[in-house]
Amino acid sequence: MRICFVGNAKSIHMLKWARWFSNRHEVHLLTDQEVEIPGVQIHYLGGGHGAFALFRKAMRCRKIVRQLDPDIVHSHYASSYGMMGAMSGRHPFIISSWGSDITADSYSFLKRLPLKFALRRADYTSAYDRVLVERLAEIGFDNILRKRIVGTDMEMFSPIRAVENLPSLVTIPDPLLICTRVLTARGGVETIIRAMPKVVHKFPDTKLMLIYLVNNDEQALKDLAYTLGVQGNVIFVGQVEHVLMPSYLATSSVFIDTFSSENRIGDELDRYPGLGATAMEAMACGTPVVIPVSEMTADPERPFATYIHRNPDSLAEAIIGLLDERTHAQMSERGLDYIREVASNEKIMGEWEEFYSSLLAN
Repeated sequence: MRICFVGNAKSIHMLKWARWFSNRHEVHLLTDQEVEIPGVQIHYLGGGHGAFALFRKAMRCRKIVRQLDPDIVHSHYASSYGMMGAMSGRHPFIISSWGSDITADSYSFLKRLPLKFALRRADYTSAYDRVLVERLAEIGFDNILRKRIVGTDMEMFSPIRAVENLPSLVTIPDPLLICTRVLTARGGVETIIRAMPKVVHKFPDTKLMLIYLVNNDEQALKDLAYTLGVQGNVIFVGQVEHVLMPSYLATSSVFIDTFSSENRIGDELDRYPGLGATAMEAMACGTPVVIPVSEMTADPERPFATYIHRNPDSLAEAIIGLLDERTHAQMSERGLDYIREVASNEKIMGEWEEFYSSLLAN
């Protein structure tokens, strides 16, 4: 197949798509990022921001797509790259929602216009998280492909990465907790720091490692850790190269997610849409995961632990429970099994490849 992806070439997830399909098909990536990806033909659409720049990129995309005459056009991120792909007029045309393009952009009048334009011209729109599906229905789009777009590379993320050295640490703390959310109010990292006194009381040597790109509230969180007397238990690492993340995740005892778009996990029958990409990478490394929910429900087979969103006491209890040796081993095994069965990169990309083929066969 000749496939045209339209998306952010600097996104880790877009790179996964381009690289995986380029091993099997002719892949063109139309993007407004100036990068090179071996095996992928990059078409630069130009830079800039705002409505005029978006229109200029969309017209450039239209010209290139018509020249390439691809079998499939697939835009990743509905409100911007969706608009660019929609202007090509090429079919089959697919748009995949990534999250904030629906949960945030759809509430902005200016961004909602190109979003609706793009969605109306798509043959298929994909979304997995129930929050995204419900928001799409609210703005008039309910014929949604319930398909994951983010898979886990199980060759890159695996338990064996724990034997590799972590460059930021002289010795590896035990227990070691890890969180990779941004240090902003929305990131919810404050909840972990407020949970730390209870965790440290039970396990005095516990360290919390914070890895983040955005650090708006870094000083406030450091002050909070000091006030609570756990400043020696919190490590502010900052940005880490993605190639090193497997070692960090495999070495940690528990991965903690603090972000919830709507304080709930979603429909359990949807195979846990509340799991983020990094949480699944941690599970692939054999590291137990705890994520936020609006209310606790009993599910002994669930492959992760839960806590009440923004509730430090609930989170502390969940962490302490996962640090029990027997529970830790059980959750580690369940997480690995879950990723192997339904969320590996090979499985998810393979399903998309089959879907592309079915479109061309009809």
